[in-house]
Amino acid sequence: MPDGRSPHYHLFALIFAGQLTTDAAPGTVMAPALADRPHQPSADEGSIDELVRDTLRRHPPAPFTLWRFTTTEIELAGTRLSPRAPALVDIQGINTDPARSPGPDLAFGVGPHFCIGAQLAQLERRAVTTVLRTDFPEACLAIPLAHDDDTGSRPHGSVSQA
Repeated sequence: MPDGRSPHYHLFALIFAGQLTTDAAPGTVMAPALADRPHQPSADEGSIDELVRDTLRRHPPAPFTLWRFTTTEIELAGTRLSPRAPALVDIQGINTDPARSPGPDLAFGVGPHFCIGAQLAQLERRAVTTVLRTDFPEACLAIPLAHDDDTGSRPHGSVSQA
């Protein structure tokens, strides 16, 4: 391979990015899409795009995939890391603190690490939300949507067809 990586590395990356990260995609957007029904707009594009962006911000497809390596010795959260030490970045819940200015959207990485499947992932979530709101206008959650806290934890709720 031109970049020196084995074909196994690329195959794993395609399988991981193409399947494992999309398996949960419908589930992460279904509960928020059905919350507060019938008070939400049916299938208005603006509200769907906003819901998809917010869901991805709170529940990124692969929250623990931002492996980075230190270039020099640093201290991080009270722990000294040597040069070239691995650091796993958890992006779930980034930009959810109302007391801080929002930073860049990291749901799909950034720069050379930007996910090649980002547009497909967003399209899948928009499609699920549109179908739910258009084809199942009476669908709602059997119990109210609740979060464990305000830091972007996973929503709880179950779907019911009224």
